[in-house]
Amino acid sequence: FNQSKDLIPVKNGVVRIDPKAGAAYLLPHSHEYRFNFRIPVDYDPDIDTAPMMEVLRSWVMQEDVIHLINPVSQAICQMQQKDTLKRSYILQGSQNGGKSTCIQFMEAFLGADNYTRASLHQICTDRFILAKMEGRLLCTDEDLKCEELKDSGRFKALTGGVTHGIERKHENPYDGLIFCSFIFACNNPPKVDEETQYDTAFWSRWCYINFPYYHETNLEFKEKIFTEPYFKQYLRLVVDGVLKIHQSGGRLPDLDMDLVKLKWTTQMDTVGQYLEECFSEDTSYRNYDREAVYAYYIHWCKHRKVDERRIAKDLKQFSRDANRHHFESTPTSIKDETGRKIQVRV
Repeated sequence: FNQSKDLIPVKNGVVRIDPKAGAAYLLPHSHEYRFNFRIPVDYDPDIDTAPMMEVLRSWVMQEDVIHLINPVSQAICQMQQKDTLKRSYILQGSQNGGKSTCIQFMEAFLGADNYTRASLHQICTDRFILAKMEGRLLCTDEDLKCEELKDSGRFKALTGGVTHGIERKHENPYDGLIFCSFIFACNNPPKVDEETQYDTAFWSRWCYINFPYYHETNLEFKEKIFTEPYFKQYLRLVVDGVLKIHQSGGRLPDLDMDLVKLKWTTQMDTVGQYLEECFSEDTSYRNYDREAVYAYYIHWCKHRKVDERRIAKDLKQFSRDANRHHFESTPTSIKDETGRKIQVRV
C-alpha cells in the first residue's frame, strides 16, 4: 500500500502530481492505486483560495503563511518518497493568538485517522510513543510545556528517517514507517540543555513560527472556518505545496538556523524575554548595576503575572541565564557617597 510517488488520495478521487508540467490532475478512484488512507476532502483545482489565505494571514505574518501549509504538504511528500524532509514546526505566541485553532483546523481537515497527538517531551522519553504515529500524516501538540527537554537525540533520530523500531506494550517490536510531520504550539518553547544549544542538527530540524496577533474569543469562528469550503481551499494550497516540493527535487525552502535558535532561546526563558524587550542592541560597551537590573526583572515578571516557576529565583540564577544572552557579570569599582572606591559586580 501507499507505494505511489505521485498520487494523493482525496475524497473525490486521486490527485496526480506532474512536476514537469507544473500541474496536478484529478483522476477517478481505483483499487489499483492501493491506498489505505485518504484526505476526506474534495479536490477542486479551480477553487478560489483567497478566503483561506485571509484566515492564515490573520494568524501570522505574510512570510510565515507558507509554513502553515507546508506541514501537511511535507507529510504527503514523505509518505510518497518514504523519506523525511527533516523539518518540524513550532508555533509560538501569547494566549488567544490562534495557535491552537490553527492546529485544530489541520486536524479537522485531515480527519481523525490521519493525525495523532504527542508532546515533544513524550517523544524524547516514552519508548512506546512511536506506535501512535505509524501511518499518520501529522503529529501535534497544542500545549507544549516549557519544561526542559530530556534526550533530544531521540527526536533527531525520529526526524532523520522514516523507518523505526516500533514497540507496543506486550507485543514484539518490529520495524515500521513513520512519515508524519510534527507541529507543536506553545506560549514559550521548552528549555534545552547546554549540549543541545550547540547542536546544529537539532536547530536545523525546526521552523519557528511566531503568532504575533491577539484575537478576541469568537465562538462562531470555528463554525465558519471548519467547513467544507475552507477545507477545499486548504487542500488546493496543500496540493500546490506538494507540487512545489516535487519541483524543487524534494526540498523545502532553506531556513536561517541561527535565527531559529535565537528566537527559541530568547523566548524559552523569562530572562531572555525581559532582555529582548527592555534592552536594545548597540555597538558600545556598557555597565549596568546588576542588582538594579535584577530588581526591575522581578518587577517586569510580576507586572506580567509570570508563573513563579519560570522566574529566576535569585541574582545568581539571573546572572547565569543572562550570560546566555551575551550579558556578562563582571567585577568593577565605583565611588560611594564619600568618594571611596568600593567593589561591585555589574
